[in-house]
Amino acid sequence: MRSPASIPAASMLPVRPSPIALRFALAAFLLAGAPGLHAQPDDRIWGRVVTTDGEEHEGFLEFGRGQSAASWWDVLAGSRRIPDENYRAWIQAVHDGRPSLRTVEVRGHRVSWEERHREFADEVSTRIRFGHLAALVRDDDGRMEVVRRAPAETAALDVGGAPRQGSGSVSLSPAGVRVSTAGGEGSGNGMRVRITVDDPIEGEVTVSGRDLARVDFGTAPPGAVPAATRVRGSVEDRFGRTFTGFVSWSGAPVLRSDRILGRDDDGDSRRIPFDEIDAMEARLGGAWVTLASGQGFDLRRPLVSRYEQSDVRWYRRTIRIADPGLGIVEVDWDDFRRLRVHAGSEATGYGDFDGGGPLYGVVADRSGEEAEGWIRWDADEEWTWEHLDGSSDNVEFDVEFANIASIERNGDEGARVTLRDGRSYELSGSNDVDTGNRGIFVFLEAAPAAGDRNGGGTDAPGDRGEWRHVAWEDFREAHFRRPPAGSGS
Repeated sequence: MRSPASIPAASMLPVRPSPIALRFALAAFLLAGAPGLHAQPDDRIWGRVVTTDGEEHEGFLEFGRGQSAASWWDVLAGSRRIPDENYRAWIQAVHDGRPSLRTVEVRGHRVSWEERHREFADEVSTRIRFGHLAALVRDDDGRMEVVRRAPAETAALDVGGAPRQGSGSVSLSPAGVRVSTAGGEGSGNGMRVRITVDDPIEGEVTVSGRDLARVDFGTAPPGAVPAATRVRGSVEDRFGRTFTGFVSWSGAPVLRSDRILGRDDDGDSRRIPFDEIDAMEARLGGAWVTLASGQGFDLRRPLVSRYEQSDVRWYRRTIRIADPGLGIVEVDWDDFRRLRVHAGSEATGYGDFDGGGPLYGVVADRSGEEAEGWIRWDADEEWTWEHLDGSSDNVEFDVEFANIASIERNGDEGARVTLRDGRSYELSGSNDVDTGNRGIFVFLEAAPAAGDRNGGGTDAPGDRGEWRHVAWEDFREAHFRRPPAGSGS
């Protein structure tokens, strides 16, 4: 359990105070003594940003331009390379270990070679909540590698890759989550992102992704208060379902200081900060906005084509909700009914995350036979921080496995997913929940090896002990639970 005022080992400063440490000690002292400041909002991301030029900025962070986030519950999107052991297990289970062969004829000669089965990609898209991260570190290819909060037995490496001891070390995942480079940026430019640091001393500082060397995440010091808090609310879709969490518009995180831009009934331009909004309801040609004061009015699409940076592009956009008890939900404007803005924020923060662990539970097939052990879903997802994808009535779901109590196959083209809080959804439209699913592996005797727990590894299934593969057409249901005590999780 970390001290509330601590930065994790991945970002701890040397024992001898550095200028930035002294600077932030002063900032915390000044903020703690400032009159009229409320308790710190734990949900805002806090971290230290280091540039390729060696500059350091520490404060509350807001990610933009392709990787939008401001809360620990928001997600980092990227891609993850699937270990070869997953492919070997799948080909053994589905194709009796026989590789895919490709044959061509060249001038009367037949040439054959082995190639990877097209049904099994070696890299998949993935998402992980920022609260599970210890750091982001630029690798030798100019891309950003995720450093997850992980068990102490994970190998300790510094940024340059040379082993070292002490508080300056970080735990690097053997096969961590690699953030994809956006098209047109070039592989050397790395993470396509703009990070705005709400620095208590320097004010607002923006760092481009191409100038980013690393980001260390941690708990904000006592007394640190951001210039703006994250918008939290309840979104109702046109089917009457409600999702509560941190709200974004088309992926862009919304802060309470941000404003929505539009025209009222008189045609006058209005810019309204979310601090003043109580609710927003979709209407033909616009929205009905109710202020905290009780005033209500129609808000129409703005006439201007270019918004200011602080204006929320709300009109006919996708609303994303980072729901702590579910995952990520995306509701298109056509399916959006109402947003109720919550005045306060739940007392959740960096301490509510642990980096995740391996999936464990009981899998039953259609004959009723059960297998209990460590689970690999769809031949690749095997960690509680990963997400199960699907859709329901035009709403897109990315359900964090940590929140799933059970999954029950509902015919060939869908599944019922029941959450730990009791909510249940019929999902389809994804290989996680339809005939594209490559099957569920259950490792009956052994957990993922110590070096594998942080998101990767090289152990073959046979090295872990007995395992069983349940094809999707034979799958009935899975119940996820905590692993038994002493199992090495």
